[in-house]
Amino acid sequence: MNRIIKKIWPLSALLLFSIYGHISGQQANSFREIDSSTYHLYSKSRWDSLLTVSNKALRMHYDYYYLRMRMGIAQYARKKPASAATQFEKALSFSKNDPLAQTYLYNSYLLMNNINKAGLLSRSFTPAVKSQLQIKNKIIRSSDVSSGYFSNDNLKKNGSYYLMGSDSLMGKQLLMGKQLYFHAGIDLLFWKRLSVYAAFDRLIIDKTKRFQYSVKDLKKDSTLQFDWGYENYFSDSKIQKDTSFDNKIYQNDFYFIAGWQMKNGWSASVFGNLLTLNTRKVNENYKTVANTDTAYFTSFDNNYELFNYESDKYSFSIIDTNFVNWLAGFSIKKNWNVVQLNLNVSFANLNGYNQQQFDFDALYYPLGNTSLYGKTRLTYFRQNKPDISRLLWAQRIGFKILSSLWTELEYRQGDISNTHFEKGFIVYNLPEKINFMLGASLLYFVNNNLNINLRYQFFEKEGYFTSFIVENNDYNNQLFKYKSNNLILELIWKF
Repeated sequence: MNRIIKKIWPLSALLLFSIYGHISGQQANSFREIDSSTYHLYSKSRWDSLLTVSNKALRMHYDYYYLRMRMGIAQYARKKPASAATQFEKALSFSKNDPLAQTYLYNSYLLMNNINKAGLLSRSFTPAVKSQLQIKNKIIRSSDVSSGYFSNDNLKKNGSYYLMGSDSLMGKQLLMGKQLYFHAGIDLLFWKRLSVYAAFDRLIIDKTKRFQYSVKDLKKDSTLQFDWGYENYFSDSKIQKDTSFDNKIYQNDFYFIAGWQMKNGWSASVFGNLLTLNTRKVNENYKTVANTDTAYFTSFDNNYELFNYESDKYSFSIIDTNFVNWLAGFSIKKNWNVVQLNLNVSFANLNGYNQQQFDFDALYYPLGNTSLYGKTRLTYFRQNKPDISRLLWAQRIGFKILSSLWTELEYRQGDISNTHFEKGFIVYNLPEKINFMLGASLLYFVNNNLNINLRYQFFEKEGYFTSFIVENNDYNNQLFKYKSNNLILELIWKF
C-alpha cells in the first residue's frame, strides 16, 4: 500500500561504471560483454532488456554487487518493489553496509508495507543514512479505531416457528440478533525489531430466548343441581403458551500480539486473546401441582366429596452469568518479499470446549508490488468433547483501483464457529453455526498518516430449536438458517 518513500541518495557514478577491468583474463570476454551491456542498458533506462541480460548472466554464474544493484533499480523503476527488494538484499550480501543499497532496500520494504523488516534494516544505518532518510526512533507506530453494525434477519425469519411438534411437552429456541462493535488498538515498536500490538474490543449482542409449552389442567365445564345437592363436571384442559425473553450479551476482548523480527526474512510471534462475557441466562422450571376440587355436594348430610388431581406449572428464573473464553498461540513466518509463508499454532477454550487450530497461509504478490496480491489460507481445526475436526479454506484477493484506493475480496469456506482468524484477533465464539463468509473492503490512503477502511461482510448462519418429547423423554433439534450483514468503518493513524 502507499507508504512514505524517503529520498533516494543521488546515484553514484560508481554504481554505473563498468568494472570489467577487475576480473581475471580467463573470464574477461564474457564478463566484459555482460558488464558493459548491463551498464549501457542501465544508462539508457532500458529496464526490460537489462533484466533479460542480467538473468542470463546469473544463469552463467556471474553474480556481483553492481549486477544486483542494476537489477534492483530496474525493478524499482518498473514499480515492482518486492522483486527489487530481493535484488538489493543480494547486493548487500556483497557489500554489507552499502548506503545506496540500504536506502533502496529500505524504501522497497516500505512500499511493500514490510514495516518490521524496514525497522530491523535501519539498525545498521549510519547516522548519515538515518538523517538522509529522516528516520526517527518512534515507539508508537500507529493507532486505530473502528466501529461496526451487524444486522441479520433471524428474528423476522425464524421468530415464529412452531417449536413443540405434535408429541412434545416443550420447545425452546435461541435467536441471535443485531450486534454493535467497537475497537481501539495501538501498535508499538521497541529496539527496531520487537513489535507489540494491543487492542480492546467491545461487542453488544442482542438475543431472544423463546419458550413454547403446553400446560395441562382440569377445566370445570358445568354444575348440575339436584334435590340431594349438586354435581360438578370437569374435562381435561391443555393450554399452549409462548414466552420470550429479550436480553443482551456483553463481550470484552483483550488482544495482544508480540513479534520478533529476525534476519533473512524470518520472524516469530506470540499472541493471545482474553474474552470476558456477561449475559443473563433464562432457566425454565417445570413441576406438577397437586390440586383439590369438589366432585359433588349432598345437602342432606352437608357433605362435600373431594377429589385430587395434578396440573402443570412452568416458571422461569433469570440468572446473571459471567464466563471467560481464551486463546493463545504462536506463529512463525518467512518473508521472501514476493511470497510470505506463515504457520500458526493455537490452543483455546471457547464456550466450555477445548480447541486446537493449525493455520498455514501464503501471501503473494504476482506483479512484484501491491497492485495485485492474494492470501490463501488452510486451517485444520479440532475440538474435544464433542470430538469435531474440520478442514477450512479462505481466500483473499486485493488490487489497486486508483492511486490511493485499494479493494479486497474475501471468502471463507466451511463451518468457522469456534475458530479464529488473523492470529486470534477475530474470534467466532457466539452460539451459532457459520457456514461461510463473503467480504468486500475499500482501503483508502488519505495521506501518509491517515487510512480509512470500509468493510462489508456477509454470513450464512444456522441456529436450532429443541423440542422435548414426552413419550421417550428425549429431544429433537431442528435447524434453521439466517443471513447476517456486517458493516465496519476503520480509521488508522500512522505516526
